[in-house]
Amino acid sequence: MTVDEKVAYLIGITKTARFDPRIIEAAKNIVTNFGAVTEGDKVQAVFSYVRENIRFVRDPYQLEAIYYPTDTLVRGEADCEDFTTLLGAFLGALGYPVKFKVVDTVGYFNHIYPIVGIPAKTPIQWVALDATSDGLGAEPQNILKVKLYDVFG
Repeated sequence: MTVDEKVAYLIGITKTARFDPRIIEAAKNIVTNFGAVTEGDKVQAVFSYVRENIRFVRDPYQLEAIYYPTDTLVRGEADCEDFTTLLGAFLGALGYPVKFKVVDTVGYFNHIYPIVGIPAKTPIQWVALDATSDGLGAEPQNILKVKLYDVFG
């Protein structure tokens, strides 16, 4: 499977999950429980929730497992693809534009994470949501190449 084919599959999952009532309810509850008011607060709430409640795990050796976002919530663990679809689905359900950013840090495309447009209706900035990073807006170091894919515009 090529990078483009894999990302197309992840986008399909995310677009479906965006309308899943379980994702919509969870996203709204996260924002409400966080006390988020501004658009930035809402993005921070979703990002913080995912980072605090979903543990990073690598796929088993030579196996690429991709989970539907509600399954990721139940499992409580994710790799970068699963974090990407979960964050993308939550933010899409809240009406945010989302892109997936695939990066090469080692000589081939080896990592993916969502970026979100703020404000939602007319983005003036795109914020990285790499749940495996040091925090909101942080991105991997030593990025050699980048591919961007529109998910929700």
